[in-house]
Amino acid sequence: MELVGFSILDRLYGLHSRYVNRVIECTRLFPAPFMPECHKGLLFYRGDLYDVIDVGILFSRKASAKEPPYRIILLKWELKKLAIIPDVVIGLVSLDDPSVKQEASRVNGQPIDLITPDSLWDQLLKLSYGPGKIL
Repeated sequence: MELVGFSILDRLYGLHSRYVNRVIECTRLFPAPFMPECHKGLLFYRGDLYDVIDVGILFSRKASAKEPPYRIILLKWELKKLAIIPDVVIGLVSLDDPSVKQEASRVNGQPIDLITPDSLWDQLLKLSYGPGKIL
């Protein structure tokens, strides 16, 4: 199984490569109002509009990328699109056994957490949006 590996706070994650459209460097994002802290803005790339998410904030509440240019992983699956900003994009990683369980997967001796775009999407849907409580 081919994964695109990336790290957040020295923890390794992998997404199945079939969901990854491209990895790009991006210097300009367009902010969107009333979005959660992890939502860094919108990106228009080759005719597609992506919500850009800092996965460091989404997973651990610490910002991944401090300043542009960002390395961004563009994801496409079903009819959804999402772009993520990790700390470091590792690149393609091969796992020998596609049936391997999440907690048992290792790359170069380091554990790797397998995630799916749907799991990212589900985490985003649980976040609060808007300006917060109005007094």
